[in-house]
Amino acid sequence: MNFIKQIEIENFFSIKNKVSINFEADNYSKNNHKNRLFEYKNRFYNKIISFYGANASGKTTILKSLVVIGAIISNKKEILPFSIKNKFAHSNTKTKFMINFVVDNKEFIYELVLNSNKDKINDKINNEILYIIEDKKERLFDRKKRIIKVDLDKEIKNTIFDNLSDTISIIEEFKIFDKKEYLNKIQTFFKTITKVTNIETAFISKMGIQEKDEIKLVVNLLEIKGLKEFIFEFFNSIGIDIDDIKIEYEEDSDNNITKIDNLLLFHKINNNTPIEYKLESDGTKMLLKVLSDIYITSKNNSILVIDELDSVLHSFLVPIINELVINSNIQIIYSSHNLYNLKFLYSDELFIIEKDITHNTKIVSPKQQIDGYENLLFLYENGKLGGLPYFKNLITKISEWLMF
Repeated sequence: MNFIKQIEIENFFSIKNKVSINFEADNYSKNNHKNRLFEYKNRFYNKIISFYGANASGKTTILKSLVVIGAIISNKKEILPFSIKNKFAHSNTKTKFMINFVVDNKEFIYELVLNSNKDKINDKINNEILYIIEDKKERLFDRKKRIIKVDLDKEIKNTIFDNLSDTISIIEEFKIFDKKEYLNKIQTFFKTITKVTNIETAFISKMGIQEKDEIKLVVNLLEIKGLKEFIFEFFNSIGIDIDDIKIEYEEDSDNNITKIDNLLLFHKINNNTPIEYKLESDGTKMLLKVLSDIYITSKNNSILVIDELDSVLHSFLVPIINELVINSNIQIIYSSHNLYNLKFLYSDELFIIEKDITHNTKIVSPKQQIDGYENLLFLYENGKLGGLPYFKNLITKISEWLMF
């Protein structure tokens, strides 16, 4: 049971002001559907976290913050951008993150501060602090104060601090000395987040299917036991008749794969004539990707971060995927424009994002104003929750433009 309880973000891409998002469940959820929740120390937290709002409101930015934190903690520099500062904030305002999470039944708070200076190309690590929350809040490390609670000679410890890179987390540098393995478990948790997300870098989200997805799927099918059967069971439950997948590849004398030639999918209607992966529909390929990511996330006991989960997939499938995530006992954090999905969400699983004319971001959950179950689709469609596109006089203006 690994999950995120709360995040805070300030001065990161499109988020200018400090925002705080708490994933704790409300009383209605605790009393009526605990299967959708994680229980930790007599408190409950949602497995399903969805972000809705107009285009350019900041939904993707929330998800990117998790990926950037994960990239820094797991030392995946290829994910990081040249700069993550907010162009509308003060030039020297630092970028700040706080993430409160549970890993291996232990609660942690990680605080990360990045420099933000328009005269510099890269944003470097200014400070990072890790706390463990048990009977009390205990600091495990503090980068600036050169504090780290590992069993290590003081002189060696100081040598490592003296040579710390300002682009690499202290977790990467000290994890091998942590006998309790807190740092290693935390890094593994965040590394999985960066592995399965469709946010390829802090700049790019893969909304559709990419060529490299086939290679990634092939590797997963070859390496991960039970993945094929998991995919077949889901496909057959929704009327897709794929019941076998074969991979054509070449090996060397030591049985190492040297070349992948083809990925073939067999349908029940004609088991003798497979269809190449490239010829399958985008929806089928997206399902293969999402199902693979859910399975990997479950096996690694991590969380799944997806930008625009409804991209390519049929609207009816999103709530079914939510149920699959719940049954897999993992947490999913995603953005969506799928209004149909709102019929199957509860108020504490939904977060609405809005941005005002000064580029300040506001994130609210209906749980703050709704006591019990309500029809979220009806409320959202009628503007009761906010987060709608602004199109005052739009039709009139477009008509005027078309006349000239």
